[in-house]
Amino acid sequence: SMSFHQNKPGEIFNEEINYLNSAVKDARHEYHLFSIATLNDRTPEIRTVVLRGFDTKKYQLSFHTDTRSPKHDQVKVNPGISALFYDTQKRTQIRINGNAEICKDQKLLEELWSNLNKDSKECYQGEIPPSGNIPNSKVINDTSTNTDGFENFSRVSINISRIEVLRLHHLGHKRLLCDVSKDPINFQWIAS
Repeated sequence: SMSFHQNKPGEIFNEEINYLNSAVKDARHEYHLFSIATLNDRTPEIRTVVLRGFDTKKYQLSFHTDTRSPKHDQVKVNPGISALFYDTQKRTQIRINGNAEICKDQKLLEELWSNLNKDSKECYQGEIPPSGNIPNSKVINDTSTNTDGFENFSRVSINISRIEVLRLHHLGHKRLLCDVSKDPINFQWIAS
């Protein structure tokens, strides 16, 4: 029941937080897939990941990755990370800034791994690491020869510092900056 005439920052913020939370379980949700940007030395690199967790109290979102992937190494070196969500139906863009944290909790990783389906697990079983070159003689990454893949499985969480909500509308765009590093959260309308 999102209305263009909604002008209370807290309401807009809570609505988007709830959308993010429901997108974790709903694969058809517009926020289920999102983009993250990390730094490779000084070059930004962007890619699409799946939203695997959202903590509405800590303002923390999570995605899974292969420990051998470039993004895993990049956030180790520079934890600064950006995330971008877009909902075509609601014409809403969310930009998020924060710091990435690699999960060290072995018990949690084992639990998450056991809940993954076979197809998801196979993503971590390839003999060639993500972004590694595949020899000319091959077309796909062979998953038959490798281990069960768990040792390549990782979870990255983004500890969010700011969320910027942009709602597009022909009567005028609304752009709201939400600084969640402040308590209470600091809301600021900004020009779009």
